[in-house]
Amino acid sequence: MITSSNEYYKNLLDIQNAHKNRVPETFRLPEGTPVNKIDLNRRTIKAPDYLSVAKDHHAETIYFECNRYFDNVDLTHTTGVVQYINANNEGGIYLIPFYDIESKEGKIIFPWCIAGQATATSGIVKFSVRFYVIEPQISQDNKILGYRYIYNLNTMPAQSKVLYGLDISEEVLEKYHIDTNILDEINTRLKYYGDHSELCWLKLGETDFDAEEKSDYEIIDKILGPYTTNTEESK
Repeated sequence: MITSSNEYYKNLLDIQNAHKNRVPETFRLPEGTPVNKIDLNRRTIKAPDYLSVAKDHHAETIYFECNRYFDNVDLTHTTGVVQYINANNEGGIYLIPFYDIESKEGKIIFPWCIAGQATATSGIVKFSVRFYVIEPQISQDNKILGYRYIYNLNTMPAQSKVLYGLDISEEVLEKYHIDTNILDEINTRLKYYGDHSELCWLKLGETDFDAEEKSDYEIIDKILGPYTTNTEESK
Protein backbone atom coordinates (compact mmCIF):
# COMPACT_ATOMS: atom_id res chain seq x y z
CA MET A 1 0.00 0.00 0.00
CA ILE A 2 1.30 3.47 -0.89
CA THR A 3 1.57 5.54 2.30
CA SER A 4 3.31 8.75 1.16
CA SER A 5 3.68 11.02 -1.86
CA ASN A 6 7.39 10.17 -2.11
CA GLU A 7 6.54 6.47 -2.26
CA TYR A 8 4.00 7.18 -4.99
CA TYR A 9 6.52 9.18 -7.04
CA LYS A 10 9.10 6.42 -6.58
CA ASN A 11 6.58 3.89 -7.93
CA LEU A 12 6.02 6.11 -10.95
CA LEU A 13 9.78 6.33 -11.51
CA ASP A 14 10.17 2.55 -11.18
CA ILE A 15 7.37 2.00 -13.70
CA GLN A 16 8.95 4.49 -16.09
CA ASN A 17 12.44 2.97 -15.80
CA ALA A 18 11.18 -0.58 -16.22
CA HIS A 19 9.54 0.34 -19.52
CA LYS A 20 11.77 3.13 -20.83
CA ASN A 21 12.76 1.11 -23.91
CA ARG A 22 9.16 0.41 -24.87
CA VAL A 23 8.24 1.36 -28.42
CA PRO A 24 4.78 2.03 -29.90
CA GLU A 25 3.18 -1.13 -31.23
CA THR A 26 1.08 -1.96 -34.23
CA PHE A 27 -2.15 -3.28 -32.79
CA ARG A 28 -5.44 -3.59 -34.61
CA LEU A 29 -8.58 -3.78 -32.51
CA PRO A 30 -11.18 -6.32 -33.58
CA GLU A 31 -13.93 -4.68 -35.58
CA GLY A 32 -16.72 -3.35 -33.39
CA THR A 33 -14.62 -3.07 -30.21
CA PRO A 34 -15.85 -0.06 -28.18
CA VAL A 35 -13.24 2.68 -27.73
CA ASN A 36 -13.69 5.35 -25.06
CA LYS A 37 -12.64 8.86 -26.13
CA ILE A 38 -10.36 11.09 -24.06
CA ASP A 39 -10.55 14.82 -24.77
CA LEU A 40 -7.15 16.14 -23.69
CA ASN A 41 -8.20 19.76 -24.22
CA ARG A 42 -11.08 19.37 -21.79
CA ARG A 43 -9.21 16.67 -19.81
CA THR A 44 -12.33 14.51 -19.81
CA ILE A 45 -12.81 10.76 -20.28
CA LYS A 46 -15.95 9.31 -21.81
CA ALA A 47 -16.21 6.42 -19.37
CA PRO A 48 -18.07 3.15 -20.02
CA ASP A 49 -21.16 2.47 -17.91
CA TYR A 50 -19.42 -0.42 -16.17
CA LEU A 51 -15.92 -1.86 -16.01
CA SER A 52 -16.45 -5.44 -14.92
CA VAL A 53 -18.08 -7.65 -12.27
CA ALA A 54 -16.90 -7.89 -8.67
CA LYS A 55 -14.00 -10.34 -8.16
CA ASP A 56 -13.22 -10.50 -11.89
CA HIS A 57 -9.52 -10.53 -12.75
CA HIS A 58 -8.30 -9.68 -16.27
CA ALA A 59 -11.69 -10.74 -17.65
CA GLU A 60 -12.47 -7.36 -19.20
CA THR A 61 -10.27 -4.98 -21.19
CA ILE A 62 -11.48 -1.52 -22.11
CA TYR A 63 -9.80 0.74 -24.66
CA PHE A 64 -9.20 4.47 -24.78
CA GLU A 65 -8.32 6.85 -27.60
CA CYS A 66 -6.70 10.27 -27.40
CA ASN A 67 -4.61 12.61 -29.55
CA ARG A 68 -1.01 11.53 -29.94
CA TYR A 69 0.27 15.10 -29.74
CA PHE A 70 -0.62 17.63 -27.07
CA ASP A 71 0.91 21.12 -27.37
CA ASN A 72 3.64 19.71 -29.61
CA VAL A 73 4.54 16.94 -27.14
CA ASP A 74 4.50 13.40 -28.55
CA LEU A 75 2.81 11.40 -25.79
CA THR A 76 4.37 8.17 -27.04
CA HIS A 77 7.59 9.46 -25.47
CA THR A 78 5.94 9.48 -22.05
CA THR A 79 4.90 6.75 -19.64
CA GLY A 80 1.15 6.31 -19.31
CA VAL A 81 -0.77 4.96 -16.35
CA VAL A 82 -4.38 4.57 -15.29
CA GLN A 83 -4.80 5.61 -11.65
CA TYR A 84 -7.89 4.31 -9.90
CA ILE A 85 -9.66 4.11 -6.55
CA ASN A 86 -11.92 1.10 -6.11
CA ALA A 87 -15.22 0.89 -4.21
CA ASN A 88 -13.29 0.05 -1.02
CA ASN A 89 -11.43 3.36 -1.37
CA GLU A 90 -8.19 1.52 -2.18
CA GLY A 91 -5.91 3.03 -4.81
CA GLY A 92 -4.00 1.34 -7.61
CA ILE A 93 -1.88 2.11 -10.66
CA TYR A 94 -2.14 0.32 -14.00
CA LEU A 95 0.77 0.67 -16.41
CA ILE A 96 -0.42 1.21 -19.97
CA PRO A 97 1.47 -1.65 -21.67
CA PHE A 98 1.52 -0.25 -25.21
CA TYR A 99 0.42 2.63 -27.41
CA ASP A 100 -1.24 1.76 -30.72
CA ILE A 101 -0.36 4.55 -33.16
CA GLU A 102 -1.18 2.66 -36.36
CA SER A 103 -4.94 2.14 -36.18
CA LYS A 104 -5.73 5.87 -36.45
CA GLU A 105 -3.37 8.53 -37.73
CA GLY A 106 -2.53 11.12 -35.11
CA LYS A 107 -4.21 9.09 -32.36
CA ILE A 108 -3.11 6.81 -29.53
CA ILE A 109 -5.24 3.80 -28.61
CA PHE A 110 -4.37 1.96 -25.41
CA PRO A 111 -5.91 -0.70 -23.15
CA TRP A 112 -6.83 -0.98 -19.51
CA CYS A 113 -7.07 -4.64 -18.52
CA ILE A 114 -9.21 -4.62 -15.37
CA ALA A 115 -7.47 -6.47 -12.54
CA GLY A 116 -8.82 -7.90 -9.29
CA GLN A 117 -7.72 -4.94 -7.18
CA ALA A 118 -10.08 -2.67 -9.12
CA THR A 119 -12.95 -5.18 -8.84
CA ALA A 120 -12.42 -6.08 -5.17
CA THR A 121 -16.02 -5.14 -4.44
CA SER A 122 -19.03 -3.87 -6.37
CA GLY A 123 -19.65 -0.14 -6.56
CA ILE A 124 -18.13 2.97 -8.11
CA VAL A 125 -14.53 2.98 -9.35
CA LYS A 126 -12.96 6.39 -9.96
CA PHE A 127 -10.06 6.65 -12.38
CA SER A 128 -7.93 9.04 -14.38
CA VAL A 129 -5.12 8.83 -16.94
CA ARG A 130 -1.66 10.30 -16.50
CA PHE A 131 1.13 10.75 -19.10
CA TYR A 132 4.40 11.68 -17.47
CA VAL A 133 8.19 11.81 -17.42
CA ILE A 134 9.73 11.91 -13.95
CA GLU A 135 13.24 12.03 -12.53
CA PRO A 136 14.79 11.87 -9.05
CA GLN A 137 16.48 14.84 -7.45
CA ILE A 138 19.93 13.68 -6.37
CA SER A 139 22.08 15.30 -3.67
CA GLN A 140 25.84 15.77 -3.95
CA ASP A 141 26.39 12.65 -1.87
CA ASN A 142 24.16 10.69 -4.28
CA LYS A 143 21.07 10.49 -2.07
CA ILE A 144 17.55 10.89 -3.44
CA LEU A 145 16.07 14.11 -2.09
CA GLY A 146 12.79 13.83 -3.92
CA TYR A 147 11.27 13.62 -7.36
CA ARG A 148 10.19 16.09 -10.00
CA TYR A 149 8.14 15.87 -13.16
CA ILE A 150 9.78 16.80 -16.41
CA TYR A 151 6.39 16.35 -18.01
CA ASN A 152 3.00 15.62 -16.43
CA LEU A 153 -0.42 15.56 -18.14
CA ASN A 154 -3.53 14.43 -16.27
CA THR A 155 -7.18 13.93 -17.08
CA MET A 156 -9.96 14.74 -14.66
CA PRO A 157 -11.37 11.74 -12.77
CA ALA A 158 -14.07 9.67 -14.43
CA GLN A 159 -16.10 6.90 -12.86
CA SER A 160 -17.69 3.59 -13.80
CA LYS A 161 -19.43 0.77 -11.99
CA VAL A 162 -18.19 -2.62 -10.93
CA LEU A 163 -21.30 -4.77 -10.95
CA TYR A 164 -22.38 -7.11 -8.17
CA GLY A 165 -21.18 -10.69 -8.48
CA LEU A 166 -21.76 -13.83 -6.41
CA ASP A 167 -18.72 -14.77 -4.36
CA ILE A 168 -18.79 -18.03 -2.41
CA SER A 169 -17.78 -17.49 1.22
CA GLU A 170 -15.92 -19.95 3.45
CA GLU A 171 -19.13 -20.46 5.42
CA VAL A 172 -21.01 -21.55 2.31
CA LEU A 173 -18.17 -23.83 1.25
CA GLU A 174 -18.21 -25.54 4.63
CA LYS A 175 -21.98 -25.98 4.55
CA TYR A 176 -21.91 -27.57 1.11
CA HIS A 177 -18.62 -29.40 1.51
CA ILE A 178 -17.77 -31.80 -1.30
CA ASP A 179 -16.20 -35.00 -0.07
CA THR A 180 -13.34 -35.56 -2.49
CA ASN A 181 -13.14 -39.19 -1.37
CA ILE A 182 -16.61 -39.71 -2.80
CA LEU A 183 -15.53 -38.14 -6.08
CA ASP A 184 -12.47 -40.40 -6.17
CA GLU A 185 -14.69 -43.40 -5.58
CA ILE A 186 -17.02 -42.41 -8.42
CA ASN A 187 -14.07 -41.85 -10.76
CA THR A 188 -12.64 -45.24 -9.85
CA ARG A 189 -15.96 -46.94 -10.59
CA LEU A 190 -16.42 -45.11 -13.88
CA LYS A 191 -12.91 -46.05 -14.96
CA TYR A 192 -13.75 -49.66 -14.15
CA TYR A 193 -16.87 -49.58 -16.30
CA GLY A 194 -14.77 -48.07 -19.09
CA ASP A 195 -16.74 -47.71 -22.30
CA HIS A 196 -19.90 -49.37 -20.93
CA SER A 197 -21.55 -46.05 -20.12
CA GLU A 198 -24.95 -47.42 -21.18
CA LEU A 199 -24.83 -49.68 -18.14
CA CYS A 200 -24.54 -46.67 -15.85
CA TRP A 201 -27.49 -44.94 -17.53
CA LEU A 202 -29.55 -48.13 -17.29
CA LYS A 203 -28.91 -48.47 -13.56
CA LEU A 204 -29.58 -44.77 -13.02
CA GLY A 205 -32.95 -45.14 -14.74
CA GLU A 206 -33.85 -48.09 -12.56
CA THR A 207 -32.88 -46.28 -9.34
CA ASP A 208 -35.78 -45.71 -6.95
CA PHE A 209 -34.86 -44.70 -3.42
CA ASP A 210 -34.84 -41.80 -1.00
CA ALA A 211 -31.33 -40.35 -1.27
CA GLU A 212 -31.59 -38.62 2.12
CA GLU A 213 -31.90 -42.00 3.86
CA LYS A 214 -28.84 -43.47 2.19
CA SER A 215 -25.15 -42.87 2.76
CA ASP A 216 -23.06 -41.49 -0.10
CA TYR A 217 -21.46 -44.85 -0.76
CA GLU A 218 -24.86 -46.62 -0.76
CA ILE A 219 -26.02 -44.15 -3.42
CA ILE A 220 -22.95 -44.93 -5.52
CA ASP A 221 -23.61 -48.66 -5.14
CA LYS A 222 -27.26 -48.19 -6.16
CA ILE A 223 -26.39 -46.25 -9.31
CA LEU A 224 -23.17 -47.91 -10.41
CA GLY A 225 -23.52 -51.29 -8.76
CA PRO A 226 -21.16 -52.91 -6.26
CA TYR A 227 -17.56 -52.40 -7.23
CA THR A 228 -15.71 -55.55 -8.29
CA THR A 229 -12.47 -56.19 -10.11
CA ASN A 230 -11.95 -58.46 -13.08
CA THR A 231 -10.15 -60.84 -10.76
CA GLU A 232 -13.16 -61.04 -8.47
CA GLU A 233 -15.49 -61.65 -11.40
CA SER A 234 -13.40 -64.51 -12.67
CA LYS A 235 -13.63 -66.38 -9.37
